[in-house]
Amino acid sequence: MKIALVSKADMHGGGASRVACDLHKLFNAAGHNADHWLLDDKTGDKKTINLYGKGDHKNILKIINKIQHLAGLAETIPLELPLFAPYLLQRKYDIVHFHDISSAISPFTVLLSSRLAPTLWTFHDYSPFTGGCIYPMECEKYKTNCKICPQYKDWPFAGRLDLVQHHFRIKKLLHRAGRVTNICPSKWMADT
Repeated sequence: MKIALVSKADMHGGGASRVACDLHKLFNAAGHNADHWLLDDKTGDKKTINLYGKGDHKNILKIINKIQHLAGLAETIPLELPLFAPYLLQRKYDIVHFHDISSAISPFTVLLSSRLAPTLWTFHDYSPFTGGCIYPMECEKYKTNCKICPQYKDWPFAGRLDLVQHHFRIKKLLHRAGRVTNICPSKWMADT
């Protein structure tokens, strides 16, 4: 089976990224052909593929991504799509499995993937179904409509403008129009 694992980072990027790295190793050890697509690879693993490519192209996209964040538009423009889309369009993968994409990978990429290949998304936090926050604290706006966010100046947003309502609409579109199988690694996340 040919599998694409997609996360924002390698094992140094936190728990969800570590899970994607572990699955990448386990699938390949079991005889599957798994690729790990990511944005931040501190290990220099030759078996990973950077979603922004290499060299100057990669550096330019990183700068554009930073500008998006500063403006409050994190994840809006799918900067990773030019490199990743050809693999999807050529049906290179039997399964595409997303992990931690918050602040790094656009939901539009998940939507396109779900139209072209069986797509899984493991929910390691709240970000797949909120305007972007990882954990909403006491805020329950994500249950109806994220706007006037108390966290919009914090990571993963860290933007100048409160555009969480825009992000929330994009995710609602993804979950309504996409064909994504959601995976929850805990009963607590499934109940949420």
